[in-house]
Amino acid sequence: MENNASEARSRTAILAAVIFGAFLTAFLGSALNIAIPGIAKEFSLSALTVSWVPTAYILCNAALILLASWLGDRYRRNTIYLIGLVITMISTLLAAFVTSGETLIAMRVVQGIGSSLIFANSTALITESQPAAARGRAIGLNVAATYLGLSAGPSIGGFLIQSYTWRSIFVIPFLCCVFAIIAALLIKNKDMRQTRAEKLPLDSAGAAYSIITPACFVLGVSYLDIQFVGLIVLALGVLFLALFIRHEKALLARNCKPLLNVTLFGKNRMFSFSCLASLLNYSSTFAVGFLLSIYLQHTMGLSPRDAGLIMITQPVIQAILSPVFGALSDRVESRILASIGMSLCALSVLWFALGGGAFLGTILIGLALAGLGQSLFASPNSNAIMSAVRPPEYGFASASIALARTLGQLFSMCLVGAIFALSFGGTEMAALPPDDLAQGMHLAFFLMVFCLVPGIWFSLIRNKNAVVEAL
Repeated sequence: MENNASEARSRTAILAAVIFGAFLTAFLGSALNIAIPGIAKEFSLSALTVSWVPTAYILCNAALILLASWLGDRYRRNTIYLIGLVITMISTLLAAFVTSGETLIAMRVVQGIGSSLIFANSTALITESQPAAARGRAIGLNVAATYLGLSAGPSIGGFLIQSYTWRSIFVIPFLCCVFAIIAALLIKNKDMRQTRAEKLPLDSAGAAYSIITPACFVLGVSYLDIQFVGLIVLALGVLFLALFIRHEKALLARNCKPLLNVTLFGKNRMFSFSCLASLLNYSSTFAVGFLLSIYLQHTMGLSPRDAGLIMITQPVIQAILSPVFGALSDRVESRILASIGMSLCALSVLWFALGGGAFLGTILIGLALAGLGQSLFASPNSNAIMSAVRPPEYGFASASIALARTLGQLFSMCLVGAIFALSFGGTEMAALPPDDLAQGMHLAFFLMVFCLVPGIWFSLIRNKNAVVEAL
């Protein structure tokens, strides 16, 4: 009886640590979106340079997520998660005192390093600790915490920015880091079901490729306005990606442990198509919040507080409905729920592309559609991915969820960066005519719709019979 109580407390501690971690990263990202115009004005940054505030963070996540997953498999996952929280806490505190835009971007890089350790292991921690029948509900709570952070970021962040400065938004994530660290310290290691029959050697070449490849893609986009420099760097990114896949296949052929299990993507259709749907979904939706935040303040002239109150529409709906749809995915086929969700997201982005941002009322409609769509998609899709693999693959599957999400977010910001680079170059954002900025945003929305359409198709045709019973 005492052991059962101890295990229950440990499961609660795991869930609390993951929920606090999800909230703090979501809050920080969404609050920074509201702060972008103020940051650009204080440090006299161009539209392209200020886009690096979110992009640098996402790039580090995407580049390090596989390495972070290996660390979780090689060592205790909750220990790696705790280290990620500590790195995030320290960098968040330092970010509040930066004196230049370049230093802020550097702090976002460090935050990205810490968050990669958090994201790569969070879903695996939940999956390993929760009974299969309650897994969807637990994942739904985690997703709800993310959307609660996304809700609080614009509203509370907007209030803090207007009442104090944009630096004040770092206080809440710092406190959340403290609470998450306390919860993580209460986790009992003996309750973790990870097995390490063998010491996992690091695939160092694969780790190098996984870091260099996304960096080339992001830098290539940033230099598209400098003759052929951008295209050359992008070509290098494609080359390194091909070499990465070839290297990982060669390791598998020699029965060695690769950093990226490419055969799982080839053999498990449920797993691979669910990951691909997630990648395309976030590629098409992530930058919407970044663009609307700039639009509401720069083009429509709203204050940070008022812009934040408008922006909370989507995440509030997601926070309310995500646990419901997460629990529903334990009983209803995930591909149906997720596909409906992606379709609603596509309608939302198309709405903005066709002029749905002309009035505050139409912006609210578009955000409400996006909130309903994302809540239908995120929890069921994550549950489908984790249910499609066996326990020894939980770490890789958890990292795959995070990798698909971060690569999608990275692509979304790269798309915006490319449009800003080609359209505005190094012009300070504060000096851009509002109409010119709005036209660039509409172009981005149209391109995002084209990413969502094939994502819906992949979500619909994933094989429901590919789900593997958890052992």
